[in-house]
Amino acid sequence: RIEIRSRTKTTTITSNSTANIDNDGEIEKRQGMDRETEDGLLNEEDEGGILIHFLEVYQKSINATQEAEVASGIEISGETKPGSVVLIGGQNVNVLENGFFQHFETTFEGKRRITIRSTNEGQSLEKTIDVNVNISNPELAVDNNQGQLFVGEPIYNLSLQASDATPGDILNVYINNRLSSTGLSPLIVQEPVSLTNGRNQVKIEVRDAVAHSITQTLEVIYDGEAPNVRILSGLDDILPDTPFGDLPPATPDFPYTIVPRAIYGLVVDKEPSSGIKELVINGERVTVRPDGSFNYTYYFQRAQLQQRYRELRAQGGGEIIIPIKIEVEDQAGNRFIDESYNILMRAFGN
Repeated sequence: RIEIRSRTKTTTITSNSTANIDNDGEIEKRQGMDRETEDGLLNEEDEGGILIHFLEVYQKSINATQEAEVASGIEISGETKPGSVVLIGGQNVNVLENGFFQHFETTFEGKRRITIRSTNEGQSLEKTIDVNVNISNPELAVDNNQGQLFVGEPIYNLSLQASDATPGDILNVYINNRLSSTGLSPLIVQEPVSLTNGRNQVKIEVRDAVAHSITQTLEVIYDGEAPNVRILSGLDDILPDTPFGDLPPATPDFPYTIVPRAIYGLVVDKEPSSGIKELVINGERVTVRPDGSFNYTYYFQRAQLQQRYRELRAQGGGEIIIPIKIEVEDQAGNRFIDESYNILMRAFGN
C-alpha cells in the first residue's frame, strides 16, 4: 500500500490507485504514487520507488482585465516529472531540477486556449488553460456630436456606434442610466430621447463584459419657439403728392435713378435660444448682430416709381405698395415668415 500525506491531511490508498492533492489540500487518487515533501507537495513513486510521469498546471483558467496584469505576459506555472520536456503554446520551457516550470506567455486581446504538453521517455501528457484577455476600454462615437445640440422638436433622435478592440466582446449601452442595447462590437444604436423645454442632459455609457466603460454626456437644448422680427424704422410711407421729396438726393454711390431706403430692425428669440441661423429680407440674406439688431437697405427704382405715380394720378389716384417679406430661422430649425410689412406710396388724382 501507499501512504500520502500533506500538511493538513493523510490518506492511505492501494498501489493501483491514484491520488492528487490540489492547492486546497483536497486529495484525488492517482495511479500508484506516493508524493511527500516538507512543503506539503507530493512526490510520485510506484512501489519500486520510481517516479512516474505526471503534469500539474496551477492555473485552471486566466482572466486578465487590466493592462498591468499582462504587461510582461501571462504567467503559467506548474510541476512535472524532472527531466521532462515541456512545451507551452508550442514553445519550449525551462524545467527546473525539481520539476517545477514557469513561463510568461505573450498575450493579445480576446479568448484563446493554451496547450501545455509534458513529454518524458516517450510519454506525453497535456493540459489546457482557457485565457481571456480583455484590457481595452470601449469606444463611443455619437452622430452630430457638437457638445451642445439645439433641436426644434421634443424628441432627439440619438444615433451612436459603440465598439471595442477585444474580439467578441459584449457591449451594453446605457442611455440616461437605462439599458438601451446589448450586442457584439461594433454595436449601432438609434433611439429617440424625449426632451423637456430648455436644456436636457443625455448621458451615454458603454460597458463591456468586464466592466470597462466610457461615458459621454450631451447637452441637448429643446427650442420649440421660432424667433420673430420687429421693424423699428425705415417703413415710413412715401409722402403723398411729393413721392420723392423725402428721399435723399443722388450721390456717386447711389445714382439718381436708384434711391436707398434704410430699414432698421431687431430679431427677438426667446430663451432657450438656439441662435439665429439666417435672416432673409426680400430674398436677400441680412447680417444679424450679436444683440439681434440688423440693417437692411431697400433700393427704389426712381424712374419706375415716377412712371407708376403718374399713371395712378391720371386714373384718379391710388396706392403703390412695396412689400417687405421677412424670413428668419434659428439653429433649431424653427422658421418665422412675416409678410405684413410694406412701404406705401399714395397718389392723388389730378
